[in-house]
Amino acid sequence: ERQVVWRYPGEPEPNQALPYTPFDLSDELELRYRVLLNDQRLDSRLENWGQFRPKGTLWTPRDASGQLSDWFRRVTQAGLDPNLACRTMATTYNMDRILLPHPVTVVNAAGTTTSLHKMVNVNTANMGDIRAAVAAALAEADPNDLGIAEKAVQITANLVDYIDDDDEITVVFGLSSNYYGFERPCLYLSELAYRQMQDPETKALYTSYAIELYRPYFEDRDPCSADWKIVIDNPSIEDRELDVIWSGSRRFHVLLAEDPAAPLRQDYVSFQDAEEPTVGTKALFGYNPGDYPRTTQDLGQARFEAGATISLQRRARSAGKWVIVDSHRVPDAWIAPDGVARSLQRDLSPNKSIRRLWASATQTSVPGLGHAVGNYVDLDRPEVIQAHPANRPLRSIGELGMIFARNAYSVPEASLPVDVLVDLRNPIYRRLFSYLTVIDPAQYTGRDTETRIPGRINVNTAPAFVLAQLPWMQYNANGIPTYDKAAAIVVRRNNFGPYQGIGDLMQVDLLGALALDNRDNRNDDVPRGPDLTPDKARDDFEERDLVFTRISNLVTVRSDVFTAYILVRIGTNGPEKRTLAIFDRSRVNATDRRVRLVARWPVPDPR
Repeated sequence: ERQVVWRYPGEPEPNQALPYTPFDLSDELELRYRVLLNDQRLDSRLENWGQFRPKGTLWTPRDASGQLSDWFRRVTQAGLDPNLACRTMATTYNMDRILLPHPVTVVNAAGTTTSLHKMVNVNTANMGDIRAAVAAALAEADPNDLGIAEKAVQITANLVDYIDDDDEITVVFGLSSNYYGFERPCLYLSELAYRQMQDPETKALYTSYAIELYRPYFEDRDPCSADWKIVIDNPSIEDRELDVIWSGSRRFHVLLAEDPAAPLRQDYVSFQDAEEPTVGTKALFGYNPGDYPRTTQDLGQARFEAGATISLQRRARSAGKWVIVDSHRVPDAWIAPDGVARSLQRDLSPNKSIRRLWASATQTSVPGLGHAVGNYVDLDRPEVIQAHPANRPLRSIGELGMIFARNAYSVPEASLPVDVLVDLRNPIYRRLFSYLTVIDPAQYTGRDTETRIPGRINVNTAPAFVLAQLPWMQYNANGIPTYDKAAAIVVRRNNFGPYQGIGDLMQVDLLGALALDNRDNRNDDVPRGPDLTPDKARDDFEERDLVFTRISNLVTVRSDVFTAYILVRIGTNGPEKRTLAIFDRSRVNATDRRVRLVARWPVPDPR
């Protein structure tokens, strides 16, 4: 995490060398004074990247024989020497502010009016402020979208549940219905099994039924029995519902109604999980195998028939309602009295459960209740969806790409990440980063009115050499040092104009290249890339967005710091004075419009 979170000046960890140091005034002065003005043969951290000063570099002191115009071209134009980035060599050290681009006024649940004066910190703000900011961002990106209010409410509910550390579904009231967030623990229906036998003489039927539940993530707490239930809605026989009382193992739970004449338990129920932590690692997520009796839950008199709908429901306490979080329909003509034990199985591959990839009714599967060995895998649809609330504050605002943009409990079968997540490459979400933040300068200053943020890099003015110093920008997929990603950012702004918000960086294709390397950036053999979570999902959106996520706290599209190179000369060949000055306007407001002089550096006179 030290490599993800940018630490403000004054709070470094004791005796810990930070992997990234924000550019400060000393960098700006050194670059401006030495590289642009008085190019001595000294190396700065920028020049560690290679030959930063090609042959033909201009030197000071300069005489008055017309070469002064070369300095002007060098600073302002790109044609003199493209290797020096020239006009884009404008800002290393920067100061910008947490602002709201346009004033927004909202009415919260209490009926009071709240005016948002600066960007909303999603880790600390109330739901009303988050909802208003999301709606404003969506409206700015596409003012003709008629579904902005609904999208803003659903994203808000999912975002709050992604961040908070409880197991209670967030409910946002209003509009035409309630909107429910996506919360831990994540449970899914994973298998339906039966065995039906017929007595050849009496023609009596004997049937056993089983329903398996699957919890993909060991770190999730056990579901509370008062908050979860199985509901069986049958076409002709009695409907049933049953509280879920978790047993079995950490990840698997089986509800079983067994007739001894058609046994299922002994041959087909086995609570053996190949990925289960051993006793030696029982501290992992507080897990202890001995806490689970490895027994099935009795279905009692519950039965299901062809055409029945089996649903897993969760109680939303604040709304006093039950929410269907998962369901599956028993296929017609699936149950037959042939004595064969059959099951319908869901693809349990990492991060595919939410896509509802079930085997077809015609595919005969042997029950694998209580374990994942031999379960159905849909090989034709490999896409995965990172679908697990972190239950912690966002470390960087780029993690918005992990949030669902729709109701996570009604995801259509075989949906793709672009259909359900806040797709950071989709232009409708690009303005979110101008309204939402995880950085609150007041946390570091103690002043609620503080809005200034030092040290972030302005992607509209910084040269590729500076952008390449950002974390995870310095290596390609094979671990070879390069600043290709940084150069691509500069090329796009030169071709299409300045970035309107940091979300526009997601349109730089090279930043998403980790999703094209066919490598699990956490678990594969070396060389491996960084990842945000210890999943086994290969080339998912998490990897595509990884570089942007890691730099999203460190970059901006605004500047409040400007550098001036001032030269005064008396006559054509008379005496002259040169000064480098840095100005900061971050404290300018309606009552005080003075710009601060941050630093002034005299440049030696020609001799």
